Formats: sequence, structure tokens, C-alpha cells
Amino acid sequence: MRNWVFVFVIVVFAVIIGVLGYRGFLIGEIKKGGHLYEISIPGNKRQETSFYTDKYVEKNGCITFKDEFGRSHRICGMYNITEY
Repeated sequence: MRNWVFVFVIVVFAVIIGVLGYRGFLIGEIKKGGHLYEISIPGNKRQETSFYTDKYVEKNGCITFKDEFGRSHRICGMYNITEY
């Protein structure tokens, strides 16, 4: 029984490392194109959420952008933008 738990922990750890590596790769690809922006959204009961993009549009208190995974987002309200 302990062998299965050990294998499960190793697999979960490998998946986490893989996802972080893939996100780092995508962020690096965005940065090659020029500007890199981090869009941070403060959370209420959760942690702050961050997205990375190479361009965004601000209009009427909202921001629209595509993140490092190519997903479209429209955020209204509180957010912070950091340029790297």
C-alpha cells in the first residue's frame, strides 16, 4: 500500500513541475515578442491571481487580454498591471 502512495506523490510532483515549466516556456515566448505584462487580480477569500500577456486593452474600467495559454479574459474592477 505504501508503494502506491509513494508513486502517487511522485506523479503529482512531476505534474506540478511540468505545468510550471510549461508556463515558464510560454512566458518566455511572449517576452521574445517585446513587452511582457503581468495582470494581477486581488482575491477575496483566495490568493491573488496573475496572468501574463504581451498586449491588453483598457476601456471603461475593464481590461481585455489573452493570457499566456491563449485564453481570453475580461476583468472589471480591481487589477494591477506590471510591465517587465
